Amino acid sequence: LCAFTLLVQQDAAAPILATIVGKVEPKLQLAQWTPAVAAELKSSLPDEVTKDMNFSVPPCDNFYEFACGHWIQNVEIPGSRGSYTKSWDGAAQSVHEAMISIYNTTYPPDSPYRGLNDWFTSCMNLDYIQSLGSTPIQPLLDQIAAMETKEDLLALIQHFVLYDIPSVLALDVAVGVRS
Repeated sequence: LCAFTLLVQQDAAAPILATIVGKVEPKLQLAQWTPAVAAELKSSLPDEVTKDMNFSVPPCDNFYEFACGHWIQNVEIPGSRGSYTKSWDGAAQSVHEAMISIYNTTYPPDSPYRGLNDWFTSCMNLDYIQSLGSTPIQPLLDQIAAMETKEDLLALIQHFVLYDIPSVLALDVAVGVRS
């Protein structure tokens, strides 16, 4: 129970590992950790799980190191991040890479996905986008420059909200503490 609690607090993937270990514990006698027990446990788990585990550490001595030791040694925290969580950040990165792959695929002209590739390719054509300069947003810049009244500001905010343009003001609906 203590190991399960520690693991749950350290990583969102912990309940999965603790459940797996809990199911095999009576059979493998984790308290009497040997290389043979480690090998049997390793062979019973998916590679995606075992590649991050440190089987040289007995789980009853340091369950967190056992469950996550190799991941901790091998993870590279991106310079733009203060932390990295495999369960969330790793999954998000995998989904992002899969989406980019789908977007970059050239589909036949009659494919319903052709528009997706055309749209993405046009958005990534940075030379063309740079050549346009401020022309595409000039009407909005003119509207901002012409603002004189509170009504002008409200109309601009309405425009930003309507077209999902990021601004200094955001409208949100959420459950309050008193709800």
